[in-house]
Amino acid sequence: MQKDLIYLINNYEYEMKHFDISNLLSNNITSSSVSSNDIIDFLDDLKGIFSDIKGLSSKTSYHFDINDFLNNLKDEKNYFYDKIIYYCHQKNIDEVDLYKKANLTRSIFSKIRSMNKTTYTPSKATVLSICLALNLSLNETQEMLNIVGYSLSDKMVTDKIISWCIVHHEYNIDDINNFIYEKTNKSYFI
Repeated sequence: MQKDLIYLINNYEYEMKHFDISNLLSNNITSSSVSSNDIIDFLDDLKGIFSDIKGLSSKTSYHFDINDFLNNLKDEKNYFYDKIIYYCHQKNIDEVDLYKKANLTRSIFSKIRSMNKTTYTPSKATVLSICLALNLSLNETQEMLNIVGYSLSDKMVTDKIISWCIVHHEYNIDDINNFIYEKTNKSYFI
């Protein structure tokens, strides 16, 4: 790890200029893979399907659609703890070892455990600590962040550093935090 971090320190400007999180997460799916003609064709198909429905005014149809949407809407943050457990089993790590490795208190992890019964949402740094402690890939990390409403950005230095470390399998939270502090004069993982 020290070699990679020394490399990053010495080549920081180059690496950050050429490091694109979005491309790494896209799995070779680019925005150009769907043409505007495909979208127009899809919308025309939808218009045809909805025009075939008899007996619904546009107002009724709208209310039906929004009610159907609202009835099927689920807050995915309730699945965050389930996803942690899934990765714990997959990586063969128990909860206590996980929250210790993630530098989390038992109290914080208890709040995460009971998220489906409370309004608690962990901070982005807490979610990233868990992801790093589980040695998750960049896609898995992005998925965990998305569940609770966060993401990694190509525009934030801290996110780029964390993403670079994940891509290069550097998961030591203290080392990453020291590097972030060196570049931003702020600790990220407190």
